[in-house]
Amino acid sequence: MEKDIDVFYVGDLIEKAIIYFTRDKEVPILSLQKAIFLFLYSYAVKNNHDYNEILKLAGFEPYKLGPFSEEVDGECDTLKGYDRLVIYKTGDNTVYKSKKNFTKDYTFDSIEKEVLNNVDMLLRKLSPMELTFYVYFHPVVDKNVRSYFTSSSILKDQLEKSQKHYLKSMERKGIIDEEAKDMIIYGNN
Repeated sequence: MEKDIDVFYVGDLIEKAIIYFTRDKEVPILSLQKAIFLFLYSYAVKNNHDYNEILKLAGFEPYKLGPFSEEVDGECDTLKGYDRLVIYKTGDNTVYKSKKNFTKDYTFDSIEKEVLNNVDMLLRKLSPMELTFYVYFHPVVDKNVRSYFTSSSILKDQLEKSQKHYLKSMERKGIIDEEAKDMIIYGNN
């Protein structure tokens, strides 16, 4: 049976992702926004859904730091109100962490679990700026999607100038292989 893709369904996906990604670690806002963007995009691709529609329903827009959704922030506030999430400042950064592992309260289908695990691995291995670089340049995200969601970015030039640094770090961490590296370097952008 085909699932109805509506704002409520996408909201449930966002809630599950927030709980999953913050279940046992502190996650900075930049990383959480990028992780949820990647989760929704990848989930849509895996399920042959219209990723543009899902990202639109999730409220993602081009922003100065790349894809950003006020709906994600709103869902974080709601989870904080339900006493499931802690939100606090550390310096200039906002950080999120679940009060405990609430994943047992949610049902994850096999594709959700697979995509959540893949994105969670990136979240664990990459710094916020490395994850942002991944979203901006990795060929796993459609070129037109990357182009649109980075169109208002104040980080894009800085990330491009530091491309060698990020590629070397991501290669060392086992995130990219030679093929992906070459696609990023030689014009898949």
